[in-house]
Amino acid sequence: MVGTQRYARPTDWKRFQILVRDLLKEEWDVILEEFGRPGQKQHGSDLIAIIPAANTWNEEFERIIKKPELAGKSIVVQCKHRVDGGLSYADIKKEYVESDSFKEIDMGVFVVATSLKRDATLQTDLIKGSSEIPLFKGILFWDNFEQLLDEYEVVRERYGYSTTLSSKVLPEITRVVQQGFANYFEEVKAIIVAKESSESQSKQGLLSPVQREIDERLLIMEQKTCVDYRTKSTRDLLTHSQEMFESNEYSESLQSVLTLALRFPKEPTFWMGLSVLFLHSAQFDNALWTVEKGLEINPKLKELHMLKCAAFLGNDELHKAAESATSSMKEIGVDSNLLSLRGSALMRMRNIKAALRDFRDAYNLAEDKTPKLVADYVGYLLGERKYKEAIDLITKEIETTPQDMTLRTYLANAFYLNEEYEKAVDEFEKIANSGESLEGYEGSYGLSLREIGRCQEGLEFFKKHMNRYLLDYHQSDKMKSALWSELAEFHLVLRDFESAQDCLDKAEDLYPDIPGTIQRRGFLHYLSGDHEKAEECFQEALKKSPNRPDILLHNANAQLVQDRFDEAIETLEKARSLDNHEHLQIDREIGKVWLLKSRDLDVDFELKRTAGQNVQEEKEILLQSILKSIQYHPSPEAYETLLKIHLLSTESSKAIQACIDGLKLDIDPIYRASFAAYLLRLGEESKAVDAAKELPKENKVFLRIRESIFKLAENRNMSINKILADIIEVDEKLFTVYDSLFAVAISKLDTVRKINSFKKKVKEALERELDNPLAKLLLMKILGYLGD
Repeated sequence: MVGTQRYARPTDWKRFQILVRDLLKEEWDVILEEFGRPGQKQHGSDLIAIIPAANTWNEEFERIIKKPELAGKSIVVQCKHRVDGGLSYADIKKEYVESDSFKEIDMGVFVVATSLKRDATLQTDLIKGSSEIPLFKGILFWDNFEQLLDEYEVVRERYGYSTTLSSKVLPEITRVVQQGFANYFEEVKAIIVAKESSESQSKQGLLSPVQREIDERLLIMEQKTCVDYRTKSTRDLLTHSQEMFESNEYSESLQSVLTLALRFPKEPTFWMGLSVLFLHSAQFDNALWTVEKGLEINPKLKELHMLKCAAFLGNDELHKAAESATSSMKEIGVDSNLLSLRGSALMRMRNIKAALRDFRDAYNLAEDKTPKLVADYVGYLLGERKYKEAIDLITKEIETTPQDMTLRTYLANAFYLNEEYEKAVDEFEKIANSGESLEGYEGSYGLSLREIGRCQEGLEFFKKHMNRYLLDYHQSDKMKSALWSELAEFHLVLRDFESAQDCLDKAEDLYPDIPGTIQRRGFLHYLSGDHEKAEECFQEALKKSPNRPDILLHNANAQLVQDRFDEAIETLEKARSLDNHEHLQIDREIGKVWLLKSRDLDVDFELKRTAGQNVQEEKEILLQSILKSIQYHPSPEAYETLLKIHLLSTESSKAIQACIDGLKLDIDPIYRASFAAYLLRLGEESKAVDAAKELPKENKVFLRIRESIFKLAENRNMSINKILADIIEVDEKLFTVYDSLFAVAISKLDTVRKINSFKKKVKEALERELDNPLAKLLLMKILGYLGD
């Protein structure tokens, strides 16, 4: 098949310089000229143009200049012809300083053009040194000039570049070639056999009417290309054409097929073969002409209609391509391939919604789901935010072709968009380990790594992605600003506030007032402890983008840390109404706020209860807060708080149910131990034992808790002193576990002698643990249980 287009780089600096001049003249639509003549000092300026008034700038030129006040100043292009490296930041800075110091030029913008391929190291160095060369607006690599050569045929022809397939039409052409030419040679063999078996036809008899029928153009083509092929037999021509096609020698294959078409002008299959080969050679006008010849013979041949549409696509005649596909489907009926081709034309015309609809319909209509149709349909699903469907489809396709890294790339990106970051990272790593490049997806990979806690690794990948764009003059300042803002997020996660501040400053210098940047500045204030300033930033971002759930989430957190629970809940409810996903994160946040509010209420409840006041109203408010927390996000903390409220109200059955519901969650062993101990305390020995069986045996603390619950549940003798010895290792979360275990154990002390003996040991332990406030509190509670 055809490879990606490449153009030979000029062999000398002069040819490169004038090629750059001519391409940028076309791209920027300005009068760009060489500065000086050979032998004269150029002061770092190879090409120069006076910046015209802003109202004359085309879109590409405006992306570089930006500021209308630069009109009248000079744009300077420094050309660096290199083949194998040898260009550094120091070289560029030297040329920049020389140009900037030459006041006769009054430089406003400085651009570097090089024949080197894109170089991430050089790009990184230029970004680091950007403050030293403030008028520098980007570097153009040979990759950029190849794209411009694709676009400007007039320059291509002037410099004698052979026209090959453009990378932007390659997918459509390749698909047509695969489908329209797959059975070509078999069909031709059948035609040849039929023709050779006909006694009424002879080679001499066929050639004479052919030359009378063909028009002047075909005659010229025959005379130029087919002279050496006339003497070959039909079978030899077919064999030669097939061999040349399979060897990617399309010009040779074309001449053989052209000779066959001249011999059999009424067979549309030969014209189809010619049009395919013309498409391979990017001779789109010839392809259209041969398609029309074929359609004159058989206007219903689907492959010819596909090739006609593809030829218009190749010629960048997008409207004609879409119209051709539409009219063809009126002629021969709706077809998946024509829908897909029309979708490709519409996509490049930026009619995204219509294109995605065509991709969807093409996929649903096709019996044979080709990789191109699958890819287009995946694009439709992702465009419609149907991430789960896209993931299911790609996963199914990968089962049959597990080594297809293109499909894995789609899958990784779909996981990323669906916020399944661990799965995205897993797929990206499979791609990387296969040796395939992640270029174009390094940003998604880096962001996924950040989300799963591997932020430092993610930062390096994101920088590679970012460097590819920052020095590309095609990219808008708004896009570059967004990249700096996203980079700031990495530094915020890593708590590198100084670097985050620097990135946000660069983002705002390029394009101020982007809500995401304002939001991240607010987050910087939040992490620095200035919650009021953080909230101001979040509110400012919401004025510009009021329907962003992520900004509302940050704003709610700023309200929460200021103990404004009701406002935080209201903000989160608004975020929930705007979120298109399953609300899991927002529900979790709302549940957390209700829980924190209940803990705040619990303080007043405890104070009033201890003072002997009536707390029924406070209890109801507290209970409703906990139930709200569980409604939005069932958590072990919420269920533990709920059971404590029921215990205080001596509602044992409700407390037991809270323990059971809490144990149904996927919970930390600490909470499992706590619920098991509470169940034991509430007299549910068998349920307590069942819960304790799930505690990890490899952890010595949980092993002792497990054994203690088993013994207490079976009413066997056990050493309370052994539990007492564990106090020194108790952390805050295990406090309630040991509190409950001691309460149960002490209730089993059946003689005054045992009680007094244990009191003595508790008091001795209390004297030893005076420096441990947690242990001291627990020992005091034990003495309270013992009535001392």
